Amino acid sequence: MPSSKCMRCGSSLIADGALYGPGRMALRPEGARFLAMEMGHVMTKAMMCRECGFVEITGDVQKLQRLTAHAEPESA
Repeated sequence: MPSSKCMRCGSSLIADGALYGPGRMALRPEGARFLAMEMGHVMTKAMMCRECGFVEITGDVQKLQRLTAHAEPESA
């Protein structure tokens, strides 16, 4: 879950948004399974601190779990 304060400087002046390149940025999990009704990538959201410029990126955890339900967790 995104924080309401900057992780770098502690400021509460945060701007919500998204990262864009040629298209919207998304995570494509390695080993993701194909779901007929869903794309195989996890959309991301971003927040930027208005004080220091730190950018925090978060993704849809529930979709990641659906896409990787069959994948075995890697051990450290």
